[in-house]
Amino acid sequence: MPNDEQDQGILAKIDHMRQEGRTMSNFDHVIPAAMESALRDGAEGSHPGWDHWGRVWFAEGLFHEDVMQYGHIVKRVSAESLRELMRQVNDEFGYE
Repeated sequence: MPNDEQDQGILAKIDHMRQEGRTMSNFDHVIPAAMESALRDGAEGSHPGWDHWGRVWFAEGLFHEDVMQYGHIVKRVSAESLRELMRQVNDEFGYE
């Protein structure tokens, strides 16, 4: 079970990804221009939504997202582009 210190660490990591332009947004459905190259270079990104949060990365020629709800991974989605990844995840988990 997470504690306050762990929660703060997670929130700091999420804020850092947002500031670095590595967060896909369901608020305005924007994928930052620098996100694709950062992921291809080994960085991680995020994809927050109303009913989910996703950890995004690039490996083996595909973009991947571990979709989480209530702190648990519920599905892994893979696609050739970030736009397609976002579409697949949002089709299943919502566009909000």
